[in-house]
Amino acid sequence: MQQMHPEEQRHYQGYEGNQSYEQPHAGETFSSGSMYDDEFMDAFAQRLSQRMAQGPAGKIQPPARHGASSGQRLALAIVSISLLAFITLILFTSSSIGSLVALAVLGGLTLAFIIINAIFNVMK
Repeated sequence: MQQMHPEEQRHYQGYEGNQSYEQPHAGETFSSGSMYDDEFMDAFAQRLSQRMAQGPAGKIQPPARHGASSGQRLALAIVSISLLAFITLILFTSSSIGSLVALAVLGGLTLAFIIINAIFNVMK
């Protein structure tokens, strides 16, 4: 920040504002040529409130977003494949489950994941 020299400070008296914008003192009323018109402002406020109550009639609205975005659909697909791979690993490495039972469970889960992804992608 730049400091003022002492000789500059003597001549600087500060900003006093524009005298034409002075506010009326207490008890004074506005003249007929004043800057504010109460009747105009009341009429303007009524029209404004009516228009706001009507809403944006006839205006172009952005399309409403329904359903999932492409990123969400991709995320569900990745999670589904990951879970299916993990469950497949567990089913086929477990020695207590027969391979035919593991294959049946894997087929059922695969079908369930396909249905869930299809519903999620079609839903709007």
